Parts: sequence; structure tokens; C-alpha cells
Amino acid sequence: MKAAAKLIENGSFLLSNFNLTPRLINNFFKIIFLNQRPLRTVDLCFDYQCNYKCQHCYAVDFANPKRKGMKLEDYKLAIDKCTKEGAIHFNLVGGEPTMDERLFDVVSHAKKKGAVISLATNGSFLSLDFCQRLKDIKLDVVLLSMDLPDKEDLDNFRKKGCFEDVMSALENCTKVGLKVYISAVMTPESLKNGKTRRMLEFCLKHKILLHTNLPAIMGRWKNATQMFLDEEDKKIVRELYKHRYVRSCEMSSYFKTACRSGWEKLHITEYGDVMPCTFVPIHFGNILTDSLKDIRKKMHDYDLFKGEIEMCIPSTHSEYKKIYEEKISKHKYLPVSHTDI
Repeated sequence: MKAAAKLIENGSFLLSNFNLTPRLINNFFKIIFLNQRPLRTVDLCFDYQCNYKCQHCYAVDFANPKRKGMKLEDYKLAIDKCTKEGAIHFNLVGGEPTMDERLFDVVSHAKKKGAVISLATNGSFLSLDFCQRLKDIKLDVVLLSMDLPDKEDLDNFRKKGCFEDVMSALENCTKVGLKVYISAVMTPESLKNGKTRRMLEFCLKHKILLHTNLPAIMGRWKNATQMFLDEEDKKIVRELYKHRYVRSCEMSSYFKTACRSGWEKLHITEYGDVMPCTFVPIHFGNILTDSLKDIRKKMHDYDLFKGEIEMCIPSTHSEYKKIYEEKISKHKYLPVSHTDI
């Protein structure tokens, strides 16, 4: 049942992005016959500014006042370089990306490259007019942040009024015909107390998919070691992943469900630093000054990303946890160069 649901879902993206099909075929050809590893997904970060103060925010350690962020032309260059390496999906993140007017030009440029575009947002700026503008430039998916099913819990976790923001954004997206996924950060607590399961019930009621994220020990959670998943947590996650309404980063790989950080997935910071994942703050070069092919080669040679990794590295990988606690967490600003680890 889940395989059929994913096939229908992916088919809808192909139908709405005619340039995507030949690029996807080309990527599979490279994987199967040439033993190459083309990119799939790139998280592209805008300004780290945000109107919320979420308990789990990762961005607080990235906003460096001594550095200049990328300009619009830099974002376009980054997209061009990534598509040459095979990227077919760009996920726009922040901060809160809807606070940056360049968002619309970036989406338009990426769409010309035959890519699927998703937008990760708290929804607070998604008025009916804003949603219509996103629909007009053919944004594919809105990833609407909602981690907990109860108003009081969600408002305490993110910001007072957050629950109403999400409900309003969901209604407005639906009115203009924008595809919406609910994006929820799961924690050991929410997995065990049933609140993540209730988020799934919310999505079933509204007939939208639940995109799950595992917790990362960084940012405002830099000392929250209790967020690291144990075997009981992983067992619950595996069961959730079987549900046809549940999606995760690990499911977005070309073939087997697994963490593909540094291989099929990258994150580009506001300053152009290239990391293997949004939640693995180790950079291997800069998209504006370095060859992306060379950057990816460095990642592929890095021991942390070798072998099969079942789930999110910063949530489950004991070696990474040690590296983070002993080395990465000592730095005032992230990311840290791989040469300093």
C-alpha cells in the first residue's frame, strides 16, 4: 500500500514538472550503469532571521554577524552548480524563508532547471495572497511546521499563537491548491507518549502527509543529550515509517531507505558553506569559490559518511555524538570545517 502511495505521489511531481523526467532518467542511468552518485536533494538556506523562538532552533549557532550572506545571483549560481551534479529537489529553509523576498526569484530560477521545490515554513506569513504567489510560480510543496497536536504544547514549543498560524496557513494553502505536508520534529518523549502518533492522526483527518524529522543535538538543543534516540525509540520510528502517510528524509533516497547525507543530500548555508546535512554542521568547502565535485569527493572520503546508515546521523550515530560533544560544540559559530575535526 505504501509503495503504491509513493508511486502516485512521485508521479504527480513528474506530471507537474515535465523537465524532471529526463533528468531523473539520466540520474538513474548514472547510478545503475556508471556507478556514479548524483545529487538528489539540496537544502538551500536563506537569511537566519526568524519571527519565532522555537525550543529546538538550530539556526542560532549559524547567524554570524561578521559574515556576509549570499546575494540573489549567488543563490542562482548555487542552484546551477547543484543541478549539474544531479540535484532534482531543492528544499528552501531558514530561519524563516518567507521573510526573504528573494524567495520568489530563487524558486522561479530553480523551476527553470527542472527541479521539485519545497518550502519549510512556520506558516505565519502564509496569507491567502502569499500562497497564491507561491502557487503562481509553481512551488511544489509547503512543509508546514507542526510538531505537537495540542495548541498549548505547540505554542510553548514554538511561539504563542503558533497553532493559529498553522491552521490559517493550512487553510490558505488548501484554498489556492498548494500541496501541503505537515513537518514534525519527533522526540523520544513524543514518540513514547503518543503525541507523534496523534500528529499522524491529524494528518489522516486532513488527508495530508506527515513529514517526520528526528531531533538534532545542536542550536538551542546543543546540551539536550536526552534527544538522542535509544533502541526503543528507533523501534517506534521504524513502525511509523511503515505508514503510507508518513515520509522522512531517509525515504527520499534513490533506492533503499537510509540516511544519504553527503551522498545524495547537501545543505548550503546562507554564506555558501556546503554541509552534508542541515543538522551535521561540518563544512567541506564553499559553493561560491570551490568546485562542488571536489567538495562532494571530500565528503565521500570522510569516514563518518561511509557505509549504510539507517537513520539520521545526529539523532542516532554514536560516533557523530562524540565528535559533536568533544569538538563541534566548542565553537561559537557553525559550521566547522572538516579540517578542524
